[in-house]
Amino acid sequence: MLNDQVTRTVSSSYPHARMAFRHQQTTDDFFSQDSDSKFRVSRDTKTGQVVECIIKKRLGDLHVISPKREVDWRISVNTEEKVDVRSTEGTRPYYSRRKDRMEYMHQHFRIDLTQVTDQANVQTNELEVEFAYPEEVRRILDLRGKDGPEMWGRLVARIVEDRQW
Repeated sequence: MLNDQVTRTVSSSYPHARMAFRHQQTTDDFFSQDSDSKFRVSRDTKTGQVVECIIKKRLGDLHVISPKREVDWRISVNTEEKVDVRSTEGTRPYYSRRKDRMEYMHQHFRIDLTQVTDQANVQTNELEVEFAYPEEVRRILDLRGKDGPEMWGRLVARIVEDRQW
């Protein structure tokens, strides 16, 4: 379905917003950090080149239990800070995983479909919908001042309303 939409949007006669696609295979190594954050180094699985090195801090979760559906889901709010990979030199990761991700970008959202394989070779599937430009979202919320928390709620509601679960 998403691949078909990407194909339709590349036509020069397509009158609406384009959808972009990227396929990425990475290996994530996690290093010790405090209990609320994860220090992650992601490398291209084929080349070993560092794709990203971040500290991801979870701010909160909203778990949605759907007894009449096949899946439950969660909304997580995190911050991500880019860091220098050299800060992991001389340390061993406590956990590693492989990711095979198909990433779709449409307007202000990024949709990731990811198959994750852990160290025990157990596979899980993830669907993520993220703000494509989080720094812009943060800038707007900072400008809004005291209205920021209410606006966060409206942005999250927009994601939930726009997606057909």
